[in-house]
Amino acid sequence: EGAPMTQRQSEAFERREQRLMSGVEGWQKGGVAMDMEVGIVVEAGEWANAQDSDEEVAVHEASVHGRRERRLTIGAEQLEQQTHVVDMEVDVVTAAEDWKSCEESDGEDMQRHYSQAFDRRERRLTSCADAHANGEVA
Repeated sequence: EGAPMTQRQSEAFERREQRLMSGVEGWQKGGVAMDMEVGIVVEAGEWANAQDSDEEVAVHEASVHGRRERRLTIGAEQLEQQTHVVDMEVDVVTAAEDWKSCEESDGEDMQRHYSQAFDRRERRLTSCADAHANGEVA
């Protein structure tokens, strides 16, 4: 029962190691510039005191407004394309006792619990994806 958890941890560790090694290899090949010469430019005045013209402000505001409208439009289109189950019947289960009074389990029980919860989540996600793919969810 602890094997699936250990396997997942090992796979996550391997993926992390691969990401780190690819970064190191890129750095060793010279792909990352760590130290470089940069030029310094003297500004005529302080930016905080700079005044934008009314035309510049209007252009900036129009640009910001246009980008916001595009984001909202794209978001609305995405919501229209997706189907959501909003209302559904669920069973309410009464707990036999208060959780606060439950004793802590040892590490093995907790590991089994986390593994089972992960497996249930994966089954739910898979069945949901299958239902969407088969057109069963409207």
